[in-house]
Amino acid sequence: MKRFKNIALIHGCDQATLEKAALLAQENEAKLTLVQVIKNVPEAWNHVTLGDKQLDVKKLMVEELEEQLSKAANSVLSIGVRPQTPFT
Repeated sequence: MKRFKNIALIHGCDQATLEKAALLAQENEAKLTLVQVIKNVPEAWNHVTLGDKQLDVKKLMVEELEEQLSKAANSVLSIGVRPQTPFT
């Protein structure tokens, strides 16, 4: 009997925890979703000027998070699980 259908894992855990979650998902034929929580970014950070460059810090943070979640998801593909992220 399969006990789990959906497993959510907050990213930021160590690799061993990620692998255990992937194995649990595989054993239960469950969906594994990796998520990350970002605190609200102050409105002033949306457009920060650095020298003559205009930066959208919030956008940069989301792009970095997307890359980290993608790397984490790819790191357990060999287990036979393809974790989902909010970006996939």
